[in-house]
Amino acid sequence: DAMALQTDPYSTEACRLKALLAPLTSADPDTTRALDLIKAWDCRLTIDSAAAALYENWSARHLGRALVGAATPPAARPVVGEGYLAGIVVALERPAEVLPGFTPAQRDAVLLASLNEAFHETQGLLGPDPARWRWGDLHRALFIPAAARLASSALLAQMTVGPLQVRGGASTPAAATWRPTDFGAISGASVRMVMDVGAWDNSVAINSPGQSGDPFSAHYRDLFPLWAAGEYFPLLYSRAAVEGATRRVIELRPG
Repeated sequence: DAMALQTDPYSTEACRLKALLAPLTSADPDTTRALDLIKAWDCRLTIDSAAAALYENWSARHLGRALVGAATPPAARPVVGEGYLAGIVVALERPAEVLPGFTPAQRDAVLLASLNEAFHETQGLLGPDPARWRWGDLHRALFIPAAARLASSALLAQMTVGPLQVRGGASTPAAATWRPTDFGAISGASVRMVMDVGAWDNSVAINSPGQSGDPFSAHYRDLFPLWAAGEYFPLLYSRAAVEGATRRVIELRPG
């Protein structure tokens, strides 16, 4: 259960915005396709989800800009920017309270217009057929250590790990915030642990990209696919269990 919680790609924020779209319809065919995609979605940002790709693009790159443009005085827009999604959701849920004078009809128009824009942009990113869209084709993790900026081109390539597709986003327990410019994952849990207190050998963990800091070691990047897939390795504790799983011993002796 703890492992499932740590890697859960479910977004309550997405479901709140999905609820606002539920009663809406449109005469525009592309907007209707976008609405159908979101309405049928389970709010999970899995790598194989087409709706997740559309939702993340819409909510992070289009919705805030559209709301600010419709509900904010022009002089304030440079200060407000594109807003903060958590606040945007509240404003859309309670427009009369948060944005006096901004009507539910205006809110619905913002939702539909911004969703249409996001649908067309997602087509440009992932192709014309939404059935072929996948969130993982946009959302990837790439590890480049800070020291790599001092490396030669060959060493830089050896130190770089990825990219691999990853689940989640900024609003999910499986946190994986991404850059607005290219959807690349930039923050989240690089280490996860589940400790079984009292039965320590049952504990599990994962870190990324590997256990070794030596880019030429087999263990420099070997955990990256497990981490990206939401998997774990046994975090053994007792001497017998550790020795039973040992692959290599490094012995250090004084000179």
